[in-house]
Amino acid sequence: YLRLMRRERRVELTSTLTEEDLVAVEAASMEAGLEHLDRELNEK
Repeated sequence: YLRLMRRERRVELTSTLTEEDLVAVEAASMEAGLEHLDRELNEK
């Protein structure tokens, strides 16, 4: 919470992701009720 209050950001290059990381990202899902965020991605 304190990091968020300081607006601290952590940035990592996507080129440093391992194959295991990519598989985990592809398999990830969002909690129910956030489907409207998927629509925002598909509009672009």
